[in-house]
Amino acid sequence: MNYDPLTQTLRTSSGRLIKRMHCPYRLSEDDLDPGLRCRQCERTLVDAHSLPEETLADLLVQQPDTCLKLDLDHPELRITHERL
Repeated sequence: MNYDPLTQTLRTSSGRLIKRMHCPYRLSEDDLDPGLRCRQCERTLVDAHSLPEETLADLLVQQPDTCLKLDLDHPELRITHERL
């Protein structure tokens, strides 16, 4: 799984777009209830750490507005960037 912090895109290792990461609230861990429920928008976030990239990609095809909690220590995550 590849994350580009410049374009804020999350892609599978084969290049399939998973999600454009954007939150208008700029949340921190303190803004989340213990069950990963956001105190700002009241949505429950999906913890991407526990999901393989293809499962995550398939989930977001079905529910594109799903909010994600993505930690940089995800076992499949690689930080990349496109040349602008």
